[in-house]
Amino acid sequence: MIDNMILGFLFKKAMSGYEIKQMMGMSTGYFIDASYGSIYPALKKLEDQGLITAAETVENGKFKKIYTINQAGKAVFLRWLSGPIPLPRRGLEHLLRLFFFGLLPIEQVKELIQNLLADLKAAQAATEGLEPLIKDKADFFEFATQQFGKDFYRFMIQWYQDFLERLEDRV
Repeated sequence: MIDNMILGFLFKKAMSGYEIKQMMGMSTGYFIDASYGSIYPALKKLEDQGLITAAETVENGKFKKIYTINQAGKAVFLRWLSGPIPLPRRGLEHLLRLFFFGLLPIEQVKELIQNLLADLKAAQAATEGLEPLIKDKADFFEFATQQFGKDFYRFMIQWYQDFLERLEDRV
């Protein structure tokens, strides 16, 4: 996934690893993010595969590598982008925990869900905070991912609040 994300960013413009990380933070970071420790090895791998090239420069006295996607990289990225969209199956660990919550005391479950709700509300606020920063910079599809994030967190918060009420009714 990180390889395709990097290829997608480089499809838009040439960037350094640092700039890629910054771009992730302002765009895809709330749903898919990567650390510098993941980005740089992925860049090296993509370069070794002949999908991107790197040019070394010095900017303000600092060494900098600027990565550019080539035609082979564009072809690989467009093949992935044009392929069927898989149903989401990962990233739902909260459901696995919910499935087994019957093995925990109810008070502990309530506390865990209240903590999750606090985290969801913080994530929702951060996602909503991005909107004014990206609204004029993002294209229609990029902006749609931010809107999805807002709706996703709103749904999750509402669902877990309703679940907490149903749990209270059982006690």
